[in-house]
Amino acid sequence: MRQLTIHVPEKKFQFVLELLRSLNFIKIDAPAPDKFVITEDQKALVNEELRKLDEDPNYGLDWDTVKRRLNAL
Repeated sequence: MRQLTIHVPEKKFQFVLELLRSLNFIKIDAPAPDKFVITEDQKALVNEELRKLDEDPNYGLDWDTVKRRLNAL
């Protein structure tokens, strides 16, 4: 058996899902529920960090430094 992943615009998702279900030879796995819930506190923390970055472009680390540190773990 082969698998296929498709990306469907949100407004067309229900239509495409029903269309595929009408084809009896296709198995459709239920869409996975959101795995992560972001709290308002977490959103506020991210927004605060973005605000700091807007105020000072040198705030934070560049991507190469982040990658190097992650690979060192």
